[in-house]
Amino acid sequence: TDLKELESSSSSGLSTIFATFESNADPDEVVADTREAINKVANSLPDDAETPQVIEFDFNNIAVVSLSITGPQTKLELTQLAEEISDQIEKINGVSRVELSGDLIETAKVIVDPVKMEFYGLSLNEINQAIQQNNINAPLGNINKEQNEVNLRLLGKVQDIEELKQIPIRNLNTEGNLSIITLAQVAEIELSPEKNETDSFVSDNKNQAQNAVTLNVFKSNGGNIVNIANSIDAE
Repeated sequence: TDLKELESSSSSGLSTIFATFESNADPDEVVADTREAINKVANSLPDDAETPQVIEFDFNNIAVVSLSITGPQTKLELTQLAEEISDQIEKINGVSRVELSGDLIETAKVIVDPVKMEFYGLSLNEINQAIQQNNINAPLGNINKEQNEVNLRLLGKVQDIEELKQIPIRNLNTEGNLSIITLAQVAEIELSPEKNETDSFVSDNKNQAQNAVTLNVFKSNGGNIVNIANSIDAE
């Protein structure tokens, strides 16, 4: 059998049974067998008992370790630090991914000069494609063609606005002289922080809760939670 451990707990009006199965067990088969076993005894339950429910918990989709970073730094600086730590944790054997909460994401507004765009014979779509091809860490948001704006949502990987400014839009070959039209030649770029989608706070019960960035670590199939936690402590 694939059953590894069975635990139960009861309280007023509620009984819960926790069944843990081997990591190599087939989830669909396990759930089906469990439901079948429950159905066999359902008729023997008290008349006023509700129908038992089977709820599947996949620990690969539940964070096994959560870390919170706080300090005197700005939210953007805490986010950048959290991303650096996340990159290291994701290299640990048994870790599938790390998700951040409470992090701050920067946005960039690319304001294209219509006169310069016409002078170089460019289109907003061409500029849009050049940004996508040359800046994979900045997925595009909305494009406002009426105002000649391209809004980007940065993932915190672009450390310097100069990286965006130097994106090549088109190569020009004039009388044998090769030159490159960069984004800075046809547009202004403004960086601004975007409101974080989730909030994270840390409190020691003595002081007021502080803003934080939390790293939620998820294990891969077969990953060992204890080994992952020990490896994170060693980092």
